[in-house]
Amino acid sequence: MRIDLLRRKGLIAGRQFAPAKWLTTRTALDRITDSWRTCAPLLDWLDRHVGPSELPPEDAW
Repeated sequence: MRIDLLRRKGLIAGRQFAPAKWLTTRTALDRITDSWRTCAPLLDWLDRHVGPSELPPEDAW
């Protein structure tokens, strides 16, 4: 229900990578950067509809 969604106070977006040899190479930077870029539409939506946190930085997490 919508009220259940409205009660939520946090959001995490990410990707898990299985252990692999590329994690210790330059490829890791490229893949992780691509993962962050994939989140851009979500971040844009949050900026438009939610805005910045009003909590002090030490309380934001």
